[in-house]
Amino acid sequence: MGEWLMILGLGGSACFALWAWRLRREGHGAAAAALGFVLAAALGLTVSRLLYALLIEFGDFGYDGIALLWTDVTPDRLSFFGGCCGVCLGVALGCRLTGLPVLKGLDSFAPFGALLVAVARAAELTLGSLDAFALDHALDAIKAGRNLTFTEDQIKEEQAKREEERRQVAAQASGASKDSNASENANSDQAQNA
Repeated sequence: MGEWLMILGLGGSACFALWAWRLRREGHGAAAAALGFVLAAALGLTVSRLLYALLIEFGDFGYDGIALLWTDVTPDRLSFFGGCCGVCLGVALGCRLTGLPVLKGLDSFAPFGALLVAVARAAELTLGSLDAFALDHALDAIKAGRNLTFTEDQIKEEQAKREEERRQVAAQASGASKDSNASENANSDQAQNA
């Protein structure tokens, strides 16, 4: 999770720095970007967690109440789309508070927001939760002319197969190293006896 947070933080900082540069170049000043960065980070996390709690954990929400929102803030308990909405809301609010027209500010932030989405998705690779099954399935479906749909059961089945293959490869590798160690020991014993 530390790598994910670091990549997201550095990428977000770079995106907002580029937005500040663009705003200064357009003659608006960088205040909207600075305030927008702080608000986007806070609202991105808040809306992301809130949306996940309401849509996914709604049944559990009644038991733990508002404490559920902040007791377990991990990447797998955040909504990506909620984060995007929160960031856009933070940017809009930052523009509004600094006097920059909101639509003009959002328009100038759009390319850097797209870059931020790419950084966030790339950062997810460090979590280990993304598997190549979806891409493999999509490419196979495109080649065969089928629809690009797959069920969660198919994903879990494919992940289980891949995990079993990894175990077999690891077992073969450890078995091969044990065999080579045993033959080396036998050779050294024969050399000592001779």
